[in-house]
Amino acid sequence: MDRALCPVLIGRERELSRLEDALLDAHRGNGQVVVLAGDAGVGKTRLAMELQERARRAGTAVMVGTTSEADVALPYLPFIEAIGNYLAGADLERIKLDLGPATCRQLGQLLPQFELQTSLIDPGEPAQAKLRLYEAILVLFRYAAERRGLLLVLEDFHWADASSRELLEYIARRLRRRTRMLLLVTYRSDELNRRHPFLPLIQGWQRTGVAELIQLEPLPASGIASMVSAIFENAPVEADLRDFLHERTEGNPFVLEE
Repeated sequence: MDRALCPVLIGRERELSRLEDALLDAHRGNGQVVVLAGDAGVGKTRLAMELQERARRAGTAVMVGTTSEADVALPYLPFIEAIGNYLAGADLERIKLDLGPATCRQLGQLLPQFELQTSLIDPGEPAQAKLRLYEAILVLFRYAAERRGLLLVLEDFHWADASSRELLEYIARRLRRRTRMLLLVTYRSDELNRRHPFLPLIQGWQRTGVAELIQLEPLPASGIASMVSAIFENAPVEADLRDFLHERTEGNPFVLEE
């Protein structure tokens, strides 16, 4: 049986407003980092998709990268996916010309769209080589954000590999320097135990004001009723059915749609 998808976003008006404010602030040149947390099925992806749609309608460039449990060992995968999809719809030759050969050579180590000429790359110390790569990626993000602003969404980051976490940390701590970019990172709260390697990053960002944390909670009974009504074309929902469904689903939108 197919899922009964709710045609509208229900019960997330406050969180969506906060995200739109962050995007507007980013457009003004104040780079923003927002972490969207919540249990599986609570609506993180749906909320992120709604923000993406609104950003695109406003002319903002959008990049989206995802991570799955099966991809946990693949270095930098969410960044490669996000940048690759962006480049597929862009004027690549124009980008190469604007970025310059030095930056493109660094990007070529990670992205096949930029031809890698190993003979022209001085490997140097491993730490220095990594720093040059990270800086080149940051240059690309700033380039994409310069004219239209940029929304970069990285989903399910609790499954990201160590290299992706390191790159994320590098970028997140440098966004507020006149960068018209909103970085939105999502993760499952129920996947992060006290020893999870992503947890120290989030805690550090909160302590130093690098990122804002938005915690998505389960929907109240009224939200569940609104979802059911929207799914069935504004049909009325009796209180007994509302309470029954809220108890059975524990306020989880995905479980309700299933």
